[in-house]
Amino acid sequence: MSLGSNLQFLRREHNWSGAEAARQLDTVYSTYMGYEKEEREPGHDFLIKAASIYGVTIDYLLGLTDERTDYARYGLLPVTKHKIPVLGNVHCGDPVYSEEDYLDLVDADIDADFALRAVGDSMTGAGIKDKDLVFVRRQSDVDNGELAVVLINGEEAAVKRVYKYDNYISLSAENPVYAPLIFNDADNSQIKVLGKVVAHTHYYKDKGEKNK
Repeated sequence: MSLGSNLQFLRREHNWSGAEAARQLDTVYSTYMGYEKEEREPGHDFLIKAASIYGVTIDYLLGLTDERTDYARYGLLPVTKHKIPVLGNVHCGDPVYSEEDYLDLVDADIDADFALRAVGDSMTGAGIKDKDLVFVRRQSDVDNGELAVVLINGEEAAVKRVYKYDNYISLSAENPVYAPLIFNDADNSQIKVLGKVVAHTHYYKDKGEKNK
C-alpha cells in the first residue's frame, strides 16, 4: 500500500473525517487531502506526527512494511516530538569513524540527547536498517545486553549490543554475517560508550537533499 492509501485507511479506522484528521495532525485540510490523494509529498515533521498519532511506524506509513508495531517488537520507542540534533553517521557494519557534523534537527518526544544516521546492515536483527535514525541518550555505561553507540580506539563509532563477561567484553552485531568484536580486560581502555540507543526511526532526508 502507498502512503496515501495508508493515511486514508488509518483515518477511516479512527472514524475521522478528512477535516478531523487534518486537525489532529496539525495541518491544513487541503494540504492533508493532498497527501491522501498523493498530490503532495509530506515532510518529515508530518510523518513523525502521523506515526505517533496512529501508533504505527513511519515505514508502515510509507508502505515499506506491513508491520505496524516495529518499535514494540524490538523494544524500542516510537518517536514523536521535540528538537533533537542529528550529528552524523554511525556505521552498523565494520565500525568506521564519523565526525559529528551537523545534519538536521528532528522532532522527537523522547529522552535522547542526539541522533545519528545508521549506515550498514549489521543491526537489522534489532530493527535498525541502513539510513535509519538512531536516537542516543548520553551515558558512559550500559547494562549487559543493551544497545549502545561505542567509540573504539578513539576514532571508530558503531552501534553494537554490549555483553559483559568476567574477563572480556563482546560488542555484538544483530546480523550473523558479522562476528562479535572481543576485548579482554587489557583492551577495555580502547572502548568508550558514548550513549545508550533508546529509539530509532526511518530517516528520509539527507544533508543537502529535499525530503523524498
